[in-house]
Order: sequence, then C-alpha cells, then structure tokens
Amino acid sequence: MKDPDYPELDADIIDITPGQRRRPGRIKWVIFAILIALIAIWRGSYIYVESLWFGSLGFSSRYWYVLELGWLLFAVFGILTFGILRGGFYLLERWFQNAGIVPRTIIVNKQKVKIDLFAYLRRIGWGVAIVFAIIFALALSNDWQSWVLYFHGPRTAATDPIFGHPVGFYLFSLPIYELISGWLLTLSVILLIAAVVYSAAAVLPDQMVVDEKRTKVGNVASQAYSALSVFLGAFLLLLALRTFLSRYSYLSVDHSSFSGVTYSEANYLLPGLTIVAIALVIAGAILFVNACTRRSLRFVVFAIGVPIVVYLISVVIVPIMSRAL
Repeated sequence: MKDPDYPELDADIIDITPGQRRRPGRIKWVIFAILIALIAIWRGSYIYVESLWFGSLGFSSRYWYVLELGWLLFAVFGILTFGILRGGFYLLERWFQNAGIVPRTIIVNKQKVKIDLFAYLRRIGWGVAIVFAIIFALALSNDWQSWVLYFHGPRTAATDPIFGHPVGFYLFSLPIYELISGWLLTLSVILLIAAVVYSAAAVLPDQMVVDEKRTKVGNVASQAYSALSVFLGAFLLLLALRTFLSRYSYLSVDHSSFSGVTYSEANYLLPGLTIVAIALVIAGAILFVNACTRRSLRFVVFAIGVPIVVYLISVVIVPIMSRAL
C-alpha cells in the first residue's frame, strides 16, 4: 500500500511503531509465585506423610501440637522482630528528618554528585528488618522443646539454698527468660548500630550547602545525641536483665572438688552482679533523661562509665581481694 503523502516512494511504508511489551516485573512475579507454590506443595506433602506415620504410632495429637506450636512461634517472633526493628528504623528516620538534613554532595571525577544517604538507609532498614525477622523466627521456633517445658512444666517443692527458687524455675522457666532476654538484647544491638550509622551520616561534612536554614550542625548533633541516648539506654536496660539472670548460672559451675557456688561467689560475686545490674538500670534512666532534656555527650559518656567502674569494683576487685584475705 502506497502513501499519498509520499508519491515519490514506490515501496510500501512499513509501520515500525514498537508494540506493547510485557513488563519484566510481571514475569518475575509469576516465577516467584510458581516457586512459592512448589515449596508449598513439597512442604505440604512432607507434613502429610509425617502425620500419617505419627498417626500409625498413636501420636497424631502430639505431632499436630508440635507443628502448630512451631508455626505459632515462627509467626509471633517473626512479626515481633520485624515490628521492633522496623519501628526503631522508622523512629530514626523521623528523628533525623525533623532535624532538616539535606542530601549530601560528594565529588566523583571532579563532578559534584548529590546523594540522599537517608533514602539508601531507609531501603537497607527494610531489608535488615525482613532478614532478621526470618532468622529469629526460624531460630526461636526450632527451640519448641523449651516452650513445651515452660507451658507444661510441673511444680516442684524443692528449692535451691542460694536464691531460694524452686528447682522447676531452673528447669522450665529460666531457659525461656534467657532466650527472650538474648533475643531482645540482640535487637537492641542492631538498633544501636543503626543509631550510630544514622548519626554518622547526619554529621558528615557536605561539599555544598544547599539550604543554610535547614542544615544546622548544632541541631543535627543534638538529634544524634538524643537518638544514641534512647537506643543505648534500651541496650543498657536489657543488659541489666541479662546480667541479673547470669547469676543463676553459677549454681552449676564445676570446681575442682564440687559443683556449685563457692563462699566467695555467694558473698561477693553474686551481690556484685546485682549491684552491676542496678547500675545499668540507673545508667539507662540517665540516658533517657538525657534524650529528653540535656542531649549532651557528657551524659552519654557518664552513663557508659558508671557501670564499667561498678563492674570492675564489685565483680573483679572485691572478689579477688576476698580470696586473697
């Protein structure tokens, strides 16, 4: 077919307008859905065969109880881990966003390039929250035996002579307390590292001042001290809980002639650990006050130094001197 607008052309005009292409994103989602379906089919068939085997032995109820408990623990700790981490990252984002931080400018091949560090940190925060949610969900759900003992452990009348707790406390309750405290302490470390990273990114020098009214070094430093105080205070409180629980481990320490608590540990070391836990709580409270009022680096250093000094005196020096006397 010839076009009347081009009489000098004898050849037909071919329409080379590109057609609508399928979006590659749809293909990725289809592949992802197929993989999820294959995993679900494989896992479902495995569960079905296992249930038949346990049912033939008369333990069908036990199998389904353990399976339901494992999935429940996976869901609970996965959601809680994601919620805590994502909530902490969101708090940091809003914290430094209110400080009026502008994108930083770096020099690449003698050319100024503007980079929004906080946009990258926001994406990294989402990834960290998802990855650690899956990791902790898998790890804590695999320890279902401890949860079964915690929920169904019998009462015991016998108590230990040092702390006066029932024996069942050490067999059924203490493992769960240590598990939860370790989980929360790890989350606090992750959020504390994130607070340090955000603070470092906020105070990085800029090659070009975009808006002097928005970029205020004093305001940014104040926000950094406030953020570090909050997350460091949370870490110290959880460390205090971990220190308090660590006292119970001395009941099973093996010595050369016996197992248990020595005279020096019972009268000096264990009370020293209690004093350290109290010092950590006080330091955490100081940091929370600093986050709301002073926002000073001195209070941060003071709150870190106090528990260290108390630990050296109560747990190291005093027990050593008591054994020497």
